Amino acid sequence: LVIPNPAKKVRVNGIQCNILGKISMQNCIVDVTDIKDDVFVGDVVEVNARRINLSPSISRIYRRADKVFSETETLFDERTNFIPSAEQRRETSIG
Repeated sequence: LVIPNPAKKVRVNGIQCNILGKISMQNCIVDVTDIKDDVFVGDVVEVNARRINLSPSISRIYRRADKVFSETETLFDERTNFIPSAEQRRETSIG
């Protein structure tokens, strides 16, 4: 039995999901059980945090009062030009 901590949440495709366990240096586990058929590799995950250290390979969208005020592209996308299409993402469903 996992009792979720209300402070440990992210949004996957706009749907709020719990983070399970501890967040480590490079990864965490997100419970997508209820939406697993709609989650694909490459989907957007929103993390709300005051301060967070992210790898340069992760793109960022900064919001304030539900308005985007800054966006950055990933270094990964610039180096490889690989941005999966919706069809490619569906082929890699985790559900």
